[in-house]
Amino acid sequence: MRYWRPFTKGIELHGCERESRAWERISPEDAHRQEVTAREILRRLKSQPGVVLADDVGMGKTFVALAVAASVAISDKQRRPVVVMVPPSLRDKWPRDFDVFSRECLPHHLSERLRSASANTGVEFLKMLDDSASTRKSIIFLTHGAMHSGLGRGIAGGWIKLAVIQRAIRRRRNLGWLRRLLHRRLGDLLEMGPVQRCYPNVWADLLEAHCADWLEVLRKHGIGPEGDDRAEIDDNPVPKAVMRALTRFDTARLEPVFAALYEIPKRTSANYSDRLSNARRTINDALRELWRDCLQDLQFRLPLLILDEAHHLKNAQTRLASLFQVPDAASDAEEIARGPLGGVFERMLFLTATPFQLGHHELCSVLERFDGICWRRACAPVSGRANFKKRLTALRAQLDAAQEASLSFDAAWGKLTVGDLALNGAAVDDAETWRTVVRTAESHSQQVQQVVACYERTGKNLREAEYLLRPWVIRHRRPDTLTGKFEGQLRRRRLPGRSILSGNGAATDSGIEVSEDALLPFLLAARAAVCMPESRPVFAEGLASSYEAFLHTRKARAVLDADTEPVDTGSMNRAAEWYLDQLERSLPTRDLRTSAKHPKVHATAERALQAWRDGEKVVVFCHFIQTGRTLRRIISGRMHEEICLLGGKKLRCSPTRAVVLLANQPPLLRHRLARSECLR
Repeated sequence: MRYWRPFTKGIELHGCERESRAWERISPEDAHRQEVTAREILRRLKSQPGVVLADDVGMGKTFVALAVAASVAISDKQRRPVVVMVPPSLRDKWPRDFDVFSRECLPHHLSERLRSASANTGVEFLKMLDDSASTRKSIIFLTHGAMHSGLGRGIAGGWIKLAVIQRAIRRRRNLGWLRRLLHRRLGDLLEMGPVQRCYPNVWADLLEAHCADWLEVLRKHGIGPEGDDRAEIDDNPVPKAVMRALTRFDTARLEPVFAALYEIPKRTSANYSDRLSNARRTINDALRELWRDCLQDLQFRLPLLILDEAHHLKNAQTRLASLFQVPDAASDAEEIARGPLGGVFERMLFLTATPFQLGHHELCSVLERFDGICWRRACAPVSGRANFKKRLTALRAQLDAAQEASLSFDAAWGKLTVGDLALNGAAVDDAETWRTVVRTAESHSQQVQQVVACYERTGKNLREAEYLLRPWVIRHRRPDTLTGKFEGQLRRRRLPGRSILSGNGAATDSGIEVSEDALLPFLLAARAAVCMPESRPVFAEGLASSYEAFLHTRKARAVLDADTEPVDTGSMNRAAEWYLDQLERSLPTRDLRTSAKHPKVHATAERALQAWRDGEKVVVFCHFIQTGRTLRRIISGRMHEEICLLGGKKLRCSPTRAVVLLANQPPLLRHRLARSECLR
């Protein structure tokens, strides 16, 4: 079996031999599955640019990815780092998991070779790449958005602003007075007052030296470029990529910076702050141009990118997706239009738990980001770029065919009548039984024949689409039944409709009743939907979730996340608009008590409250962000009321008095007081 990079011998995802084996992360079976998955990823990367790892939540995607990252980093002869791009919410979790992986899954001689670091800005990332091979990190955790953060943040941005100022005044004559002025004013201009006060002579030395030598100058003055006392990890405050961009920066583009420096008052006056602010704005404008130039000419190649939460790449217009765009170029001059990370990585590994909740066009859009690897060197996949595009085109066409067949099947199914759902003159309630018998029956109606034909065509197209998709996606799902202590029990039970209100968890087919005082909005929404049957009634989906979700979709704002397209209201006719206007007027705007009367919101809040009383943990998943916010407020309010009632009962006073008494107690005591009464 040929791999792109070998799986490192010694990685034990169940835990290496230690003096104490008390710690066991997962079962041997799960560890074996994870190791097989890591090996399979490395095998597939031999012939294709990337793989999507789409295991269910809790199946160990992080440790599989770390096993792949460690194997690549250890086998790379140039000791180049593997980059793991993580969302801001997980930027602390990944380093912690790496520490566990390094400590528990690697032998000592390997764990000592692997070093990691986190970069929250593009400047930090570029500076890590400047490190020598002996000090370079093996794995860099790069926060989403870091490459769009620019150059002007914090103390690191201050040194780069100084480099821009140095470039603006270079080779200009008769500027002795301006240099002397800058020696006195740079602390204020760069917002680095402590440096100015403690080391007033450092500015003159820095402006006279090349920025590549600034680290030595700062050490001479006893200054840490990072603003800390860790001299052993200090490096040059200006990354090499920024130096190269500054060298190419046209002097004419820095004329506004020079003019702003020229206007800084020699003495403190009433307009001193205004002119200083103007100079800062001008320098920041120059920094934005410098950052664009810097990103357009990144001169490094890295072995692997691991991207967590890769479903955010579904929209090619998002900032994250634009990092990897490498459009076909008719000439080398057009290649400058590529994304800043296009052509930087040799391979890509995407992680997501929800690949098939995307539309198939969005899924293909995620796969298209693999085109952003480096195709121009011997390290490129053996299949080649042309073959990659051909395979992706075939996959997209087959997914289109599968969707068209599914829609035809849905339309044919909708034409069935009650008579078509009978076998030998008797009605059939079980759809599976009807489907099995009707496929082998010799004679049936034309509508049934069409349904059977569409069913067969849909199944054929789906199987062919799965065959083309299989090389790109690896997915493991949790078993339907539990193991161990709860052997044989179903992992999940589907309780539709009114089942949420059932205390014993019994399933029912009936839906949640809509009370009379909440009936009007739903009647108006139904009428609006009837008036535009060809449109996707997103507003109706919002209303079915919560009043707030409807109002949000009605205003055509983002519904699910930052990548969601706005709701198109242009196709609505006048009748539908009238109904929606009346519906909007009938809804509360900021009345939380009325919002709590929404049928689904009320049922969800009551069920969560009952689970809280029983000492259970509850996770509520919401399709709409606004519904989640509303539920959080309502459930929190109901829990507060319950605590007050229980507190009054326990303290033998009114709930109002209990609020005052509980407010003076430590939070942990208040929680235990309420919970002890709940559990009785």
